[in-house]
Amino acid sequence: MKMNVLRVLAIALMSLAVSCAGNDEISENRTVSEMDGYTNLVFNVSGLTVTQQPTRAALSEAFTMLELVLYKVGDDGSYTKYMEVDQNSASATFGVVSLENVKYGNYRLVVLGHSDTAHPDLEDPTDVAFSGFPNAYIHSSDIVVGKNTTTIDVPMAHAVARVRFALTGHIPDEAQKLQLTFEGVSNNLNAVTGFASTSVERVVALDITDKHRSANAINISAFTFLPADELSAEVSNVSVKLSGLDALNNVIESKEYHNVPLKKGYSTVFSGVFFDYGSTGFNITVDATWDVFANVEF
Repeated sequence: MKMNVLRVLAIALMSLAVSCAGNDEISENRTVSEMDGYTNLVFNVSGLTVTQQPTRAALSEAFTMLELVLYKVGDDGSYTKYMEVDQNSASATFGVVSLENVKYGNYRLVVLGHSDTAHPDLEDPTDVAFSGFPNAYIHSSDIVVGKNTTTIDVPMAHAVARVRFALTGHIPDEAQKLQLTFEGVSNNLNAVTGFASTSVERVVALDITDKHRSANAINISAFTFLPADELSAEVSNVSVKLSGLDALNNVIESKEYHNVPLKKGYSTVFSGVFFDYGSTGFNITVDATWDVFANVEF
């Protein structure tokens, strides 16, 4: 009888052990299943923010193209595009991007708003090439997607600096065109760091019209990505050559500026008389249009 009792106890203990092991396995599988889940996400692009003094603007007034990409980041630091959506301002849902069946995990989120003429190739976020030199805005951050992740707000910030020439004074009849030649500027963006990925030369030309002559004023602007967040007169490699051309593109007047101070979200303004011979001069300041950070005289 004692042997039978011991045998029954042994069988019961073995059954309990198997039962507990089975429950542990089910619990572990349930955890894996939860981590392998998927969710639907809505990204709300919430306008643009200037670093020091926040301003707000309607998205369609700030940019006409929108790109949103999720990347998976490899152990070697490489980026693989996981999901991508592009929009233009004609879309009824411009600024609200929905993604379905996003797998739980860690991602790099890159959102670009710009005024270029086409959507850029975003296969490599560290070198995004634009067809022109557009006004552009950016949001770039690491995000974690889980079962409770449903909406993500995306604040946009300026990605470029602006250079503007505000020229006044008499414009001679032989002057038919104004030409700006930039060195050290870029239309390629590293969307992970927010800085330029290349440095090139850019030429911008503007035909001089009767309207310019009657107003004795010419205004022209250009945008560029920067290799750093701020370029002072001591460290900037950006230079600008301003030239007045005749009908045969001969130079009739020119002026060069080196170590031009620039900053993302700010406008560096060249203002003064250019075509009045013998009295050429400019004051270079940073316009409060995008906030002031310096006043520089050359």
